[in-house]
Amino acid sequence: MTETKQKFSLNRPQNKLGVTGMIIFIILMDMAIPLATDMYLPAMPSMGNNLAGGTDALVKSTVTIFFFVYALGMLIWGPLSDKYGRKKPMIVGFVLFSISTLFCAAAWNIYILLLARVLQGIGAASITAISFAMINDCFVGKTKETVLAIAQTLSGLAPVFAPIIGSWILYFISWRGIFLVLLIFGIIGFILTLMYTETVYEEERFTGSIISTFGQLKVVLKNKSFTWIVLTFSLLFLPIFAYINLSSYIYIKQFGCTEQTYSYFHAVASLLSMLGPAIYIKFFANSDKRKLIYISCSICVLSGIVMIILGSFSPVIFCCLVFVFYLISNFVRPYATNLILSQNPKDVGSSSSVMNMSFNMMAVVGMAVTTFSFQNMVIALGIIIVVCPILAIFTWRVVISSKDQIKGI
Repeated sequence: MTETKQKFSLNRPQNKLGVTGMIIFIILMDMAIPLATDMYLPAMPSMGNNLAGGTDALVKSTVTIFFFVYALGMLIWGPLSDKYGRKKPMIVGFVLFSISTLFCAAAWNIYILLLARVLQGIGAASITAISFAMINDCFVGKTKETVLAIAQTLSGLAPVFAPIIGSWILYFISWRGIFLVLLIFGIIGFILTLMYTETVYEEERFTGSIISTFGQLKVVLKNKSFTWIVLTFSLLFLPIFAYINLSSYIYIKQFGCTEQTYSYFHAVASLLSMLGPAIYIKFFANSDKRKLIYISCSICVLSGIVMIILGSFSPVIFCCLVFVFYLISNFVRPYATNLILSQNPKDVGSSSSVMNMSFNMMAVVGMAVTTFSFQNMVIALGIIIVVCPILAIFTWRVVISSKDQIKGI
């Protein structure tokens, strides 16, 4: 504990959580979205048979609509946390997340499940939007970037183990048990929120009206460099969520794997990709970021091309190619997050909201595309992986060619 305190000092004291507890809390909050999506991925191909009115397209939509509402919720919770502090909005978020998760478990038809997922997405938006702002409250400079890398690396355990846990819950009980496990997570998060000491003091809070609070979003978006940076990294995250929505169908229906085998393939790619942030911090934190993003995008394009050509031959080849793209996307995350939040230091909550909203709107686009029927889902995913990084290369070119002063490049 002492060593942790010396290495990561807090700008704002946490009397009950401490430094270690604060980092653990942030990691758990970062796990909310992977747990709320990845844990029931193995059940998706069969859920339609167990819900009144269920079809493959509607079951996929339970993920898509979650992310759509989640993305919009980002625009609400960030500014509210700048006005009312971080703690109160988080309490509301965890309560809403927990109650809606219980309704997910009890849903008897697909439309009840869709409605419950809408409410769950609103609650989850509070958790994620405010977690990034809390990092900015408590840590600065290289320490902040390092904490981001640690949090994102360890929270990467959620998509690794969530499908495995979900597949075995499915084996012994049913998909409803998966949501009951999520309910336990929500309750733990609520308890930790009660222990959390507010990090936005009264004199630092936005003093305008609630409506003008949301007007801060307009101020943030007027920063053109900020907007282009967000767009660049959003494009790199779109294919990840296209993969998430297609993955169980590719492994189970196209390759003929069992739910458990699918969860292992998914876990392997996710686990190895966790090395991305650690590799960045260890070897590339002080490198030329302009070239680094170009190189990262180029590797992603190459992995997509190979997936189109060879990915359909076996689940092992497909898994390896997914790993490459996953690794690169996670590799740039610490730098991307730090760069984005550094552009508007006086509006961190609003910046965090816009960043997460943009990432998740791209996720919605990727998932919406995958609700269509494809003759070969692997090739369809490969095309998405090729196109998005190419677009990111062009938007990154706009960023580095800008005459505006950009912090962090």
